[in-house]
Amino acid sequence: MKFMSFNVRGLGGVLKRKEVGRVVRKERPDFMLLQETKLQKVDGHLCRGMWYSDGCDWAMTESVGASGGLLCIWDKVKFVKLAEFSRDGFLVIEGVWGPKKVLCYLVNVYAPQDRHNKVRLWEVLGKMVMEKGGRWLIAGDFNAVRYPEERRGRTRECPKIEEFNVFIETIGLIDIRLANKRFTWYRPDGSSMSRLDRFLMTEEMYEMGHEWV
Repeated sequence: MKFMSFNVRGLGGVLKRKEVGRVVRKERPDFMLLQETKLQKVDGHLCRGMWYSDGCDWAMTESVGASGGLLCIWDKVKFVKLAEFSRDGFLVIEGVWGPKKVLCYLVNVYAPQDRHNKVRLWEVLGKMVMEKGGRWLIAGDFNAVRYPEERRGRTRECPKIEEFNVFIETIGLIDIRLANKRFTWYRPDGSSMSRLDRFLMTEEMYEMGHEWV
């Protein structure tokens, strides 16, 4: 299964949708997670326009004004949605993958900026993973770093590293290291950068074998 996660910082413009579509057609993911769409409505025309075929399905959460918004698009032949549910800052897609119909949970995250709500998100999501167990992928923009070397320069404020690590280690998530991609967020002037985006997986999900972009 090939995953792609991308903080698009707005999908309202035609040029941005064309840019996303170009990357999608090049990488051909099976499941895509987009953060910060800044959209309150998404339809099939928009989703198929960014996908590489008409055979896709999608799920979304609305933005709050001009902030936030999550969108997942996937190959509906390879992955079949059984249910979806969301909370502030994340969207969970429960479904079955492949001919063996393997049950898994795919989570799109756009964590809040403020520390209190960010920690609350980790608590709610962590409890959900531990209660249900099984195969989980949690990906997106966490607005937090794990180690001091994951940020450089004058970065925006992040919560204590220990709090984010407790979330990951308590559940036993595997943090996927992306090749040739040390940082995922940059100030336009290059004065600072951080690794705020990541893929996290339970061991059961990791053992299935995947690619990520």
